[in-house]
Amino acid sequence: MKRFRISLASLLLFVPIVALSIALHRSRSEIARLRSQLDTVFPSPELDIAIQVERATANAGIPVDTTMIQYNPVGATYMVGFTYIDPKDGSPGSGTIKLRHERDGRYVGFIRSKPFLKSQADDNGEFGLVVTVVDGTLGFTPRPNAPELKQNGG
Repeated sequence: MKRFRISLASLLLFVPIVALSIALHRSRSEIARLRSQLDTVFPSPELDIAIQVERATANAGIPVDTTMIQYNPVGATYMVGFTYIDPKDGSPGSGTIKLRHERDGRYVGFIRSKPFLKSQADDNGEFGLVVTVVDGTLGFTPRPNAPELKQNGG
């Protein structure tokens, strides 16, 4: 019976193949880890839209929980479903808002459910709560519902 022999040339060829395989595996796992971290830093557009709608309604005094988001590319609109607790009587409610694309990645809509209605119309004759969101994937800073700063008279 012949004895199995490994030549020096075979060994010199085998070692780099194993090293490259290990390096490829490590780089793929590192890329997967970095992608998952990136997804937490830059959420999907739908999650970002939901966060901005919840923030806008919380600033108005009636927090909501977003239940669904659908994007319609034909009309460039988002349909956002939400639930809320009426602050006057504590009853649960739900509603939807249609956010229409305006410009520069901004989407504007009005919540016309009863607790969100204002007693006086705004400049455009709208009684509902105006919600503006910014598509963060376009590179804009999402601060659409930040309160305006009032300047002192002095």
